[in-house]
Amino acid sequence: MEGNPIWGGETTKKMSPSDVPAPAYFKTTGNNAGETIIAWASSDDRISLQKSDSNTNYFISISAPDLDKFDIASDDSGNVFIIWKDNPSYSEGDIFVQKVDAEGQVVWPTGGLLLTNTRNPGYVRGDFNRRIVGDGEGGALAIWVQGILSEDGRKIIGHDLYAQRINGEGEMLWEEDVSFISGMAYDPRITGDALGNITIFWGDLQNVYAQRLDAAGNAVWPDAGIKIGETGESSNIMYYCATDDGVGGTVVVWNYSENGEKSLRTQRLDADGNKLWGDNGVKVSSVSPYWGGYSIPAQISPDEHGGFFVTWAAGKNIRDKTSSYIQKISDAGELLWEEEGMRLDS
Repeated sequence: MEGNPIWGGETTKKMSPSDVPAPAYFKTTGNNAGETIIAWASSDDRISLQKSDSNTNYFISISAPDLDKFDIASDDSGNVFIIWKDNPSYSEGDIFVQKVDAEGQVVWPTGGLLLTNTRNPGYVRGDFNRRIVGDGEGGALAIWVQGILSEDGRKIIGHDLYAQRINGEGEMLWEEDVSFISGMAYDPRITGDALGNITIFWGDLQNVYAQRLDAAGNAVWPDAGIKIGETGESSNIMYYCATDDGVGGTVVVWNYSENGEKSLRTQRLDADGNKLWGDNGVKVSSVSPYWGGYSIPAQISPDEHGGFFVTWAAGKNIRDKTSSYIQKISDAGELLWEEEGMRLDS
C-alpha cells in the first residue's frame, strides 16, 4: 500500500487540514480490494467522502441540506452508497440515497434520490433507523423505520420497518415501499453476500429478529421473521451486531442477562433460517460485557477461514476503567480461545 489517490477528476479536490470543515459525524466502510472509505458530515451541510488505499487527502463532497446523520456501504466493484435524512431538528423529514462509483463520480441525481417522505405519517428517530447495503449488482437495498400515528395524529403508537431496492441506474425496483414488519421495530441492520442474499435484522427492545427478502421484496423465511434471541431479563435493552457467514447464512451476537449476570450470546442461521448453534445460541465468554448509555454493541466478523471473531468492551461502568476482549468461534460454534477469550489491553 503506497497511499495512492483513488479518485480523480472534477469531482475531487486535494484539501489541506485547514480547508476541511469540522466533522460532526462520521462513518467508515471498506471493500475486498483493500480500499477504505471514510465519510463525515460537516457543519456546512455536506457529506464528504475520502477513499484511499492508505492515507490520502483526496475526497468528494456531496450537498445534503439540513442533514440529519447518515449510513454508508460499499460493494466489491468500488461503488459507495449513502442514505440520509434531512431536518435534524424534528422527527419528520425526507430520506435520500446516493451512489458514488469507483472513479468518484456521483451517479444518481444531484441532491440524491428521494427515497421516501416521512412527514406523512412519518417518524424516524436517530441515525440507527436507516441502513443501506449494496445488492451485488451495482444497486442497493435501503431500509428505514417509519412511525405509526394514532388516529388523532398526536401519538406514535408503533414503528413499521420498510425496504426499497434501487438498481444501479437509480430506478426503484419495487412499485411500493415494502413494509414487511409492523408494530415495534427499531435499530434495523442489513447483511448481503456474494450469493445475492439479503437478510434484514431488527429489534423490539427485548428481542432480535431476522427475515430474508428475495429480489422482488417478498419475505422468504416463515411468519413475521425468525426470533434469534432475547435479552433475558425484561429490564434490558437489546444491543446486537450481525454479519454474513460467507456461505449463504448469517451470524448474530447480542447482549443477554440472567439472574443479574451479563453475557454475550451468538447464533448462526443457515440459508433457510435454521438455528445452527442451539435454541438460544452460544455464550461467547465468561467475561461480562459492558452495556448501557453510549455503549457500542459487541462486534462480529468472519475470519475468512469459516470461523468468526467477536470483540467487546468489559467493565461495570463507562466512567470506570473498561477492558477490550476478543473471542474466536469456530464454524460449529465452539469457543477457540478458552472460555474468557483474549484480553487486548493490559
